[in-house]
Amino acid sequence: MQISLPRAARLALTVSITLSLLLVIGCARSHQRVDPDVDDGVGGGGTESQDVRAMAEMMARDLLAEAPLDASAGTPTLHILALDNSASHPIDKKMVVEMIRTRLVRHGGGRLRVLNRDAATLQEIQAERRAKREGAVEGAQKKALLGSDYVLTGTVRTISKRGRDSMSSDYWVYSFVVVDLESSEQVWANEYDFKWAGNKPAIYR
Repeated sequence: MQISLPRAARLALTVSITLSLLLVIGCARSHQRVDPDVDDGVGGGGTESQDVRAMAEMMARDLLAEAPLDASAGTPTLHILALDNSASHPIDKKMVVEMIRTRLVRHGGGRLRVLNRDAATLQEIQAERRAKREGAVEGAQKKALLGSDYVLTGTVRTISKRGRDSMSSDYWVYSFVVVDLESSEQVWANEYDFKWAGNKPAIYR
């Protein structure tokens, strides 16, 4: 026996089925792994993964090749300060610093000793040193904390424009310098810049 539904009920049933199908299709979509050096198609306007990777590689290699670091008293030491962000978009400052530090260690080849002066790390180091010296834990090696000969500092700034037709542009400049901590001389500097323009900038989190 065929049941005939009122027109309004049939319409409601059709809408319900359509929404259910759309929900199933939507849930079936999945993120895909993509090359971090290739545009992901989401949109831009800020610092992308390829920018961070290229910048960290360029800075590390150029610093090791071009900076006149004094090695007369042994292998020079360097620590990196937190990045100063004055840009119009949020960035992961710690990621940038960590990637540069990692590449300096990897490419250093014994020419430079990179110190980790992150507050949390330094606190752990001091606590462990204190425990060793008080006999709370065993430790054959007792070393003095290394002083830093040089410091690497970085800043990021942007020039951002928004037009009447919803177009926008963002010019980014990452600047890095190395300073001799004895003489205050700036012994090395470099920068990395790029620019975005379009009418639908992405939302960065």
